[in-house]
Amino acid sequence: MLIRKTINDFSRSSTQREEATAGDCVLGPRVWSPSYNHGVSYVSYGPSGNICMDMFPGEDYETFQDYYAEKYDLKTSSEGKLFLAKRLWEMPQTLGASQTQSLLNEDVKDIPMVELPQELCFESPLADPVIMLHSIMLPQILYQLERYLTVTSFVEHCVHNFPILEKCLSQLEVYHVMEALTAKSCSLNVTYDRLEWLGDAVLKLLHTDALLKFEYTSYLHEGNSSACSISFVFPF
Repeated sequence: MLIRKTINDFSRSSTQREEATAGDCVLGPRVWSPSYNHGVSYVSYGPSGNICMDMFPGEDYETFQDYYAEKYDLKTSSEGKLFLAKRLWEMPQTLGASQTQSLLNEDVKDIPMVELPQELCFESPLADPVIMLHSIMLPQILYQLERYLTVTSFVEHCVHNFPILEKCLSQLEVYHVMEALTAKSCSLNVTYDRLEWLGDAVLKLLHTDALLKFEYTSYLHEGNSSACSISFVFPF
Protein backbone atom coordinates (compact mmCIF):
# COMPACT_ATOMS: atom_id res chain seq x y z
CA MET A 1 0.00 0.00 0.00
CA LEU A 2 2.80 2.42 0.95
CA ILE A 3 4.79 1.60 -2.21
CA ARG A 4 1.70 2.05 -4.40
CA LYS A 5 0.96 5.42 -2.78
CA THR A 6 4.59 6.51 -3.22
CA ILE A 7 4.51 5.58 -6.93
CA ASN A 8 1.26 7.50 -7.38
CA ASP A 9 2.68 10.56 -5.59
CA PHE A 10 5.83 10.48 -7.70
CA SER A 11 3.84 10.42 -10.96
CA ARG A 12 1.87 13.57 -10.12
CA SER A 13 2.12 16.67 -12.30
CA SER A 14 3.56 19.93 -10.97
CA THR A 15 0.02 21.35 -10.80
CA GLN A 16 -1.16 18.44 -8.68
CA ARG A 17 1.82 18.87 -6.35
CA GLU A 18 1.01 22.57 -5.96
CA GLU A 19 -2.61 21.73 -5.18
CA ALA A 20 -1.48 19.22 -2.53
CA THR A 21 -0.22 22.08 -0.34
CA ALA A 22 -3.42 24.13 -0.67
CA GLY A 23 -6.60 23.97 1.37
CA ASP A 24 -7.38 23.65 5.06
CA CYS A 25 -6.84 19.90 5.46
CA VAL A 26 -3.11 19.66 4.73
CA LEU A 27 -1.53 17.06 6.99
CA GLY A 28 2.12 16.56 7.82
CA PRO A 29 4.81 15.59 7.86
CA ARG A 30 5.35 16.00 4.12
CA VAL A 31 8.33 17.10 2.03
CA TRP A 32 7.78 20.58 0.60
CA SER A 33 9.85 22.87 -1.61
CA PRO A 34 9.33 26.64 -1.82
CA SER A 35 8.47 28.10 -5.22
CA TYR A 36 11.37 30.57 -4.94
CA ASN A 37 13.95 27.78 -4.49
CA HIS A 38 13.03 24.42 -6.06
CA GLY A 39 16.32 22.85 -5.02
CA VAL A 40 15.68 23.14 -1.27
CA SER A 41 13.48 20.66 0.58
CA TYR A 42 11.77 20.99 3.94
CA VAL A 43 9.80 18.58 6.09
CA SER A 44 6.52 20.40 6.75
CA TYR A 45 4.77 19.47 10.00
CA GLY A 46 1.57 21.50 9.77
CA PRO A 47 0.22 25.01 10.45
CA SER A 48 2.18 27.08 12.95
CA GLY A 49 -0.85 29.14 13.93
CA ASN A 50 0.67 32.30 12.43
CA ILE A 51 -0.19 34.11 9.21
CA CYS A 52 1.84 36.16 6.73
CA MET A 53 0.93 39.51 8.28
CA ASP A 54 2.40 38.45 11.64
CA MET A 55 5.71 39.90 12.88
CA PHE A 56 8.83 38.50 11.22
CA PRO A 57 11.60 37.26 13.58
CA GLY A 58 14.47 39.69 13.18
CA GLU A 59 14.90 43.39 12.67
CA ASP A 60 15.27 43.63 8.87
CA TYR A 61 11.60 43.03 8.03
CA GLU A 62 8.35 43.88 9.81
CA THR A 63 6.19 40.95 8.68
CA PHE A 64 6.55 37.67 6.81
CA GLN A 65 4.69 39.32 3.96
CA ASP A 66 7.32 42.09 3.79
CA TYR A 67 10.13 39.51 3.88
CA TYR A 68 8.92 37.58 0.82
CA ALA A 69 7.99 40.76 -1.05
CA GLU A 70 11.35 42.48 -0.54
CA LYS A 71 13.69 39.50 -0.70
CA TYR A 72 12.02 37.35 -3.39
CA ASP A 73 9.63 39.83 -5.07
CA LEU A 74 6.73 37.49 -4.29
CA LYS A 75 3.27 38.51 -3.17
CA THR A 76 1.54 36.68 -0.35
CA SER A 77 -1.93 37.24 1.08
CA SER A 78 -2.06 38.84 4.50
CA GLU A 79 -4.16 35.98 5.88
CA GLY A 80 -2.03 33.25 4.29
CA LYS A 81 -1.12 30.44 6.69
CA LEU A 82 2.43 29.71 7.78
CA PHE A 83 3.56 26.12 8.22
CA LEU A 84 6.23 24.85 10.61
CA ALA A 85 9.04 23.11 8.74
CA LYS A 86 12.60 21.84 9.14
CA ARG A 87 15.27 21.86 6.46
CA LEU A 88 15.81 18.38 5.05
CA TRP A 89 19.36 17.93 6.31
CA GLU A 90 22.04 16.44 4.11
CA MET A 91 23.64 13.17 5.08
CA PRO A 92 27.45 13.22 4.89
CA GLN A 93 29.06 11.66 1.82
CA THR A 94 31.44 9.63 3.92
CA LEU A 95 30.98 8.19 7.38
CA GLY A 96 34.40 8.28 8.95
CA ALA A 97 34.94 7.58 12.62
CA SER A 98 34.66 11.21 13.71
CA GLN A 99 31.77 11.95 11.35
CA THR A 100 29.87 8.88 12.46
CA GLN A 101 30.23 9.88 16.09
CA SER A 102 29.08 13.44 15.42
CA LEU A 103 26.12 12.08 13.45
CA LEU A 104 25.15 9.79 16.31
CA ASN A 105 25.37 12.68 18.76
CA GLU A 106 23.32 14.97 16.56
CA ASP A 107 19.78 15.48 17.80
CA VAL A 108 17.24 16.22 15.09
CA LYS A 109 15.38 18.37 17.61
CA ASP A 110 18.28 20.83 17.47
CA ILE A 111 17.54 21.61 13.81
CA PRO A 112 15.70 24.95 13.99
CA MET A 113 12.13 25.28 12.78
CA VAL A 114 11.20 27.80 10.11
CA GLU A 115 7.79 29.05 9.00
CA LEU A 116 6.89 28.72 5.32
CA PRO A 117 3.92 30.38 3.63
CA GLN A 118 1.52 27.69 2.46
CA GLU A 119 0.72 29.47 -0.81
CA LEU A 120 4.39 29.60 -1.90
CA CYS A 121 5.10 25.89 -1.48
CA PHE A 122 4.53 22.68 -3.41
CA GLU A 123 5.11 19.05 -2.54
CA SER A 124 8.24 17.27 -3.72
CA PRO A 125 7.74 14.33 -6.11
CA LEU A 126 8.74 12.05 -3.23
CA ALA A 127 6.71 13.68 -0.48
CA ASP A 128 6.79 11.01 2.23
CA PRO A 129 9.72 11.98 4.50
CA VAL A 130 10.26 8.40 5.72
CA ILE A 131 10.65 7.10 2.14
CA MET A 132 12.76 10.15 1.27
CA LEU A 133 15.22 9.60 4.12
CA HIS A 134 15.48 5.88 3.38
CA SER A 135 16.23 6.75 -0.25
CA ILE A 136 19.04 9.04 0.90
CA MET A 137 20.52 6.84 3.59
CA LEU A 138 20.26 3.30 2.22
CA PRO A 139 22.50 3.80 -0.86
CA GLN A 140 25.14 5.46 1.33
CA ILE A 141 25.01 2.65 3.87
CA LEU A 142 25.40 0.05 1.12
CA TYR A 143 28.28 2.04 -0.42
CA GLN A 144 30.08 2.25 2.92
CA LEU A 145 29.57 -1.49 3.40
CA GLU A 146 31.03 -2.17 -0.06
CA ARG A 147 34.09 -0.02 0.74
CA TYR A 148 34.58 -1.85 4.04
CA LEU A 149 34.38 -5.27 2.34
CA THR A 150 36.85 -4.10 -0.32
CA VAL A 151 39.38 -3.06 2.34
CA THR A 152 39.06 -6.26 4.35
CA SER A 153 39.37 -8.34 1.16
CA PHE A 154 42.50 -6.41 0.18
CA VAL A 155 44.10 -6.97 3.59
CA GLU A 156 43.23 -10.67 3.38
CA HIS A 157 44.79 -10.83 -0.08
CA CYS A 158 47.99 -9.31 1.32
CA VAL A 159 48.14 -12.00 4.01
CA HIS A 160 48.85 -14.62 1.34
CA ASN A 161 50.73 -12.54 -1.21
CA PHE A 162 52.38 -9.53 0.48
CA PRO A 163 52.96 -10.41 4.14
CA ILE A 164 55.12 -7.35 4.83
CA LEU A 165 52.41 -5.03 3.51
CA GLU A 166 49.77 -6.97 5.43
CA LYS A 167 51.75 -6.51 8.62
CA CYS A 168 51.74 -2.74 8.09
CA LEU A 169 48.05 -2.56 7.14
CA SER A 170 46.91 -4.73 10.04
CA GLN A 171 48.26 -2.10 12.45
CA LEU A 172 46.00 0.56 10.95
CA GLU A 173 42.31 1.19 11.45
CA VAL A 174 40.11 0.07 8.57
CA TYR A 175 39.10 3.69 7.97
CA HIS A 176 42.72 4.72 7.27
CA VAL A 177 43.26 1.83 4.85
CA MET A 178 40.00 2.83 3.18
CA GLU A 179 41.37 6.36 2.74
CA ALA A 180 44.49 5.00 1.06
CA LEU A 181 42.41 2.95 -1.40
CA THR A 182 39.94 5.71 -2.33
CA ALA A 183 40.80 7.50 -5.57
CA LYS A 184 40.49 11.26 -5.88
CA SER A 185 38.13 10.78 -8.83
CA CYS A 186 35.51 9.41 -6.40
CA SER A 187 34.88 13.02 -5.30
CA LEU A 188 34.60 12.05 -1.65
CA ASN A 189 35.71 14.09 1.33
CA VAL A 190 38.51 11.63 2.14
CA THR A 191 40.76 10.19 -0.59
CA TYR A 192 44.39 9.21 -1.01
CA ASP A 193 45.10 12.76 -2.23
CA ARG A 194 46.17 13.84 1.27
CA LEU A 195 48.45 10.83 1.64
CA GLU A 196 49.86 11.41 -1.84
CA TRP A 197 50.79 14.97 -0.91
CA LEU A 198 52.34 13.75 2.33
CA GLY A 199 54.29 11.07 0.47
CA ASP A 200 55.64 13.62 -2.01
CA ALA A 201 56.72 15.85 0.86
CA VAL A 202 58.57 12.98 2.54
CA LEU A 203 60.31 12.03 -0.70
CA LYS A 204 61.44 15.63 -1.23
CA LEU A 205 62.79 15.75 2.30
CA LEU A 206 64.71 12.49 1.87
CA HIS A 207 65.98 13.62 -1.52
CA THR A 208 67.27 16.90 -0.10
CA ASP A 209 68.84 15.18 2.90
CA ALA A 210 70.63 12.70 0.63
CA LEU A 211 72.04 15.44 -1.62
CA LEU A 212 73.31 17.47 1.34
CA LYS A 213 74.95 14.50 3.03
CA PHE A 214 76.31 12.60 0.02
CA GLU A 215 80.09 13.12 -0.19
CA TYR A 216 80.06 13.93 -3.93
CA THR A 217 77.21 16.48 -3.82
CA SER A 218 77.33 18.07 -0.35
CA TYR A 219 79.83 20.75 -1.45
CA LEU A 220 78.12 21.69 -4.75
CA HIS A 221 76.76 25.16 -5.56
CA GLU A 222 72.93 25.40 -5.55
CA GLY A 223 72.83 25.46 -9.37
CA ASN A 224 74.88 22.29 -9.63
CA SER A 225 72.83 20.75 -6.80
CA SER A 226 69.64 21.45 -8.75
CA ALA A 227 71.11 19.84 -11.87
CA CYS A 228 72.19 16.86 -9.83
CA SER A 229 68.75 16.65 -8.26
CA ILE A 230 67.09 16.57 -11.68
CA SER A 231 69.44 13.84 -12.84
CA PHE A 232 68.44 11.77 -9.79
CA VAL A 233 64.75 12.17 -10.54
CA PHE A 234 65.01 11.88 -14.32
CA PRO A 235 68.10 9.75 -15.06
CA PHE A 236 69.04 9.81 -18.76
